[in-house]
Amino acid sequence: MKALIKSLTLIAVSSLFLFYGCEKNPTDPEEITKLTDTEQMEIIAAEVSENDGGIMADIQMASTTASENPGGLAKTTGFDTTFTNNWVTFSVNLSFYNASGVEQERFVQNSTDKLVYKSAVTGKYDPISGLQEIDLSRSTNLDLTGITTGRITSNGTSVNSSAYSFSGIRINLEATSQSTFTITNLMVDSNSPTYLPLSGRLEAQVKGTYNKETLRHNKDVEYNINFTIEFNGGNEVKVTLASGTSFTLNIVTGEVTE
Repeated sequence: MKALIKSLTLIAVSSLFLFYGCEKNPTDPEEITKLTDTEQMEIIAAEVSENDGGIMADIQMASTTASENPGGLAKTTGFDTTFTNNWVTFSVNLSFYNASGVEQERFVQNSTDKLVYKSAVTGKYDPISGLQEIDLSRSTNLDLTGITTGRITSNGTSVNSSAYSFSGIRINLEATSQSTFTITNLMVDSNSPTYLPLSGRLEAQVKGTYNKETLRHNKDVEYNINFTIEFNGGNEVKVTLASGTSFTLNIVTGEVTE
């Protein structure tokens, strides 16, 4: 009888060991390397905000170009030129059309109604603080229409292949992106000093790989974050993550508030 009880006890102990052994260890590399909501927010902010060279930098540049008579640059149709704004460099190709769709030699005030904007955006952001570093590489294609009405509408796409490094108290990772953005019916007032979108939407598939310090080792992991931004005329928009967490993003400064 004692032998039987001892045997049953060993079986019970072994079962408990196996049960708890199968539970996911909270320090498993897969758990530690998973992007937190905070880390997702920082990546999204960098890929979107104007000051970080995100897609809003291209939207602002295209809107400014369509509003401020680019024909004054004395360039012909399909010209290539370069703009530098702070640390961001825009290599731009522009084409001009009237309201009937006829291509024009140059921008003509009160006649040019459509602008085709193509850009390659580059730059390196490496501040002394080292808290955020950016190696910028993005290409964007936008059609801007309604220029003569003063309400410019943009539609197009953008591909981002930039590299980011974040370090600080709440975040410490490196990310390489291969993200795509779709801009739909984004409207700005050409008389606005800021060209913040009054309406329209931005659909984003922010993806790539990241490398984050863990308790055991670094590991390259793929990420894929899908979200949509609805513009409302202000410099702040709401973004909701797959987890259900929502946060407010300043599309100019990149500041994030939960």
